[in-house]
Amino acid sequence: MDVFFEQIVKKKPNTLQKVLKIGFVVTAIILICLVLMYAFLLMGMASPTYSILSSLLLLASFGIGYLTRWYVKRLYLEYEYSITNGDFDIDRIIGKSKRDRIISTNCKDFEEFGVYDEKARQRFDQREVDSKVIAANLDEQPLYYIVVNHKTAGSVLIVIQPNERILGALKKFVPKTVSKDVFGWN
Repeated sequence: MDVFFEQIVKKKPNTLQKVLKIGFVVTAIILICLVLMYAFLLMGMASPTYSILSSLLLLASFGIGYLTRWYVKRLYLEYEYSITNGDFDIDRIIGKSKRDRIISTNCKDFEEFGVYDEKARQRFDQREVDSKVIAANLDEQPLYYIVVNHKTAGSVLIVIQPNERILGALKKFVPKTVSKDVFGWN
């Protein structure tokens, strides 16, 4: 029987992303209003050329609206942690529609596992790793870190924000020598 656990973590937008979203929407609204105003102005003229041009402008306004919706939707991120029989996967879900696998490893391959507090942050700021996977909201607690020697990515630091179910699953599969600081093994 397969053992399967999963968790979705919604990424909260930072201030820059919020400003970009608002700025993009406001700019699109202004641009759509200007394009529509110009299109309706051209519709009132009797020339067939102006009629075609106004139709193209109406089409362009719909295109601007669609691109704005697409861009704003892409700013919505989620991370999914899944553990299946000891295999640990992290996927990034963009706009609730596109899924990218960020990393896939086995819990037995964890070299380090611990609480990602300020002390751990400072330690990893000074330490060389080949890549970092931040799949959590860094301003929320508790955060945990994993260091794994991945077959293609090399030494990888992974920061996650697991719930109790995922922690329980990790407790089952992570070697006790690696997880003793988190779970208090003797």
